[in-house]
Amino acid sequence: MLERAGAVRVRIPFRAPFGTAAGTWHARDTWILRLHDADGRDGVGEANLEPGADDAALERLAAAVRD
Repeated sequence: MLERAGAVRVRIPFRAPFGTAAGTWHARDTWILRLHDADGRDGVGEANLEPGADDAALERLAAAVRD
């Protein structure tokens, strides 16, 4: 059973643009997630979108992380 959960939204700028098949990234917006269960296990992960994601997609991701 989940005991604690936390999430922090961060923006990581790149020193130089990073090109991929999906587009060019100048920075990475992501959520860093941490979970802790009643048995003492910890988990860390991230949730993010592709570089072309619009503000609506970012808000949907933020809502999903909060839920």
